[in-house]
Amino acid sequence: MSTVIIGVLGAQSCGKTALVRTMSGEDTDRRKDEKERGLSIEPGFAVLETENSKQLSLADLPGHDKYMRHLLAGLSGVTTVLLLIAADQGVMPQTREHLAICRILGMQQGGIVISGIDRVEPDLLSMVMEEVPEFVRGSFLQGAPVFPLSSVTGEGVAPLRSWLVEVVAASAEAKGTSPFRMTVDRTFTLPDGGIVATGAVLAGRITSGESLLLFPKMAPVRVNGLQVHRREVKEAMQGSRVAVNLHGVEETMIERGDVLATPGCLSPSHILDVDFSYLADNSEPFRNRTAVRVHLGAAELAGHIVLLEDEELGPGNRAAAQLFLEEPVGAWPGDRFLVRSYSPPLILGGGVVYNGVAPHRKRHSAADIFNQYRRSAVEELAVLHVQESGFQGLTVPELSLRLGVSEKRARKLLEAPLSTRQLLLVGGGRQQLIARAAFEALKERTVRLLASFHDDFPNREGLSVEELRLMVYGGMEPQLMRLLLDDLAKRGTAATVEETVCLSPDRPLSSRTSEWLRHELTDLYRNAALAPPPLREIVARFPRQGAGILRSVLEGLAIDDILTMVNEDLYFYREALEELKEMTVRHLREQGESDIQGLKALTGMTRKFLIPVLEHFDETGVTHRLDDTTRTLRARFRTEGRYESAGIDWLEQSKHQ
Repeated sequence: MSTVIIGVLGAQSCGKTALVRTMSGEDTDRRKDEKERGLSIEPGFAVLETENSKQLSLADLPGHDKYMRHLLAGLSGVTTVLLLIAADQGVMPQTREHLAICRILGMQQGGIVISGIDRVEPDLLSMVMEEVPEFVRGSFLQGAPVFPLSSVTGEGVAPLRSWLVEVVAASAEAKGTSPFRMTVDRTFTLPDGGIVATGAVLAGRITSGESLLLFPKMAPVRVNGLQVHRREVKEAMQGSRVAVNLHGVEETMIERGDVLATPGCLSPSHILDVDFSYLADNSEPFRNRTAVRVHLGAAELAGHIVLLEDEELGPGNRAAAQLFLEEPVGAWPGDRFLVRSYSPPLILGGGVVYNGVAPHRKRHSAADIFNQYRRSAVEELAVLHVQESGFQGLTVPELSLRLGVSEKRARKLLEAPLSTRQLLLVGGGRQQLIARAAFEALKERTVRLLASFHDDFPNREGLSVEELRLMVYGGMEPQLMRLLLDDLAKRGTAATVEETVCLSPDRPLSSRTSEWLRHELTDLYRNAALAPPPLREIVARFPRQGAGILRSVLEGLAIDDILTMVNEDLYFYREALEELKEMTVRHLREQGESDIQGLKALTGMTRKFLIPVLEHFDETGVTHRLDDTTRTLRARFRTEGRYESAGIDWLEQSKHQ
């Protein structure tokens, strides 16, 4: 059965409880102190049966300023209001305050009741009736029906009842497709120990036996039973006042302001993105970071408002802002809130929640997303929310929570940005969404970290995939890391071999790595002396750098006269080769000539190294080849004096002969 909740508001002693009693036959003042004082303290609810399987629930709301938070809690879930004006009082300050509350909370429909017409003369009633149009001018009640009536005599009650039936009949049938949410405004314990929470169903539907979460405490509970206006039901829909018998929670764990909801549809947060409107009736501007009382659903919370663009907000203006709450709350985009000052507790304004799990924003930097909030551009908002999530990304359920839409709707909104690769959806358990810009930033961070690692540990081949994942971003999903490495590999920037990641060998060396490599190669050739490794062994020894880079470094060492290139595949430490040259020159000066065997015996070298060296000596003008195996000195090296006069510039001189 569907229910429409009608809020009955008005100044203290304007006849709200009497009207509800007359229309429903129920006395909503059930507490002893309410009856003794003739003053409503808690919201009371009565039901009127109508046709078409719909109910009309009348919410009798307290009028005394002292119980403002009770009134605001009772307004949760109310879609239509009746604003009462006592015929013998006229429009009171509380009446104006209640109208302001309705405007702040986004009420769209209502009627006006002039109560107690039996207590005034016709002239006074006419004066009050004339006062009403000016009072509601510019509000949602402008043009609303006005019902003069008496709860004592019953005069004028029938037209009001007929209008309410029309309102209920015209109300849209709740589809119940959204996640279930119910704000808790009262709890009590049954004689058998069961815990009951009452409240208005804000969205979706609830069924007996269902599992829910209690927000913001994140306590799992199960629905043992349901009642709508003391009638047992199997399910309740949006717009209903429902009493939920809960299993799995103690009475001390649940309190007014908590929310029962479908698991996953809310997330407790201390920070909300909001559109804040400051009432025109305020005499002073609202100052940034002012501490306020925040009324959200049935909850009253302490917090402060941060204006994101200005230091002050003038009366009658609105601003992009963030609510910072001292306690976490579960809020849904589109929820309305009201704020009051601390002392005295005056209504300052309120507005609408844009994002119930907002990040802490820097001031003067949130214009783009607030423009999209105000435009209700859900497609653009989906992209902006994912972009704001940075490296962490969002799951589709997390995005749907920020947008205030179902997961099915969120996936539909993602089709275009996913097809254009503006967003990426990484497979695996979380189905993580990440913006392309964040993905590119992750790649850049990965390359920088690998380059730094290679500088610090040039002798290590690389980092393991898991080490690198934790260094780049510890919260990164493994599937995202794989996608990132695959992309770097396709671009030739990095490679992964047996779970070890390194930068491409063809990348230019950093100065630190270049100096390390020069030092390592110099030591290697110095220690190798007359048995140096060929280039292929150098490449095998330093696989990180690659043949091209290694050859370039060796050529640089040769230019700096640290090494000497004998051929394209073989380098010698220059001092070792100079000593070998001197030994060879002395030997050939004494012997005149020598074959390979004699030179092998002299130097202790194998043919593998001796033949290339002798060919090098031939090319540089030190020796002369008589036949395949025999060498003699060139003329200028045959006397000791001439060789000495040549000095260490013999190689350069030979190039010009």
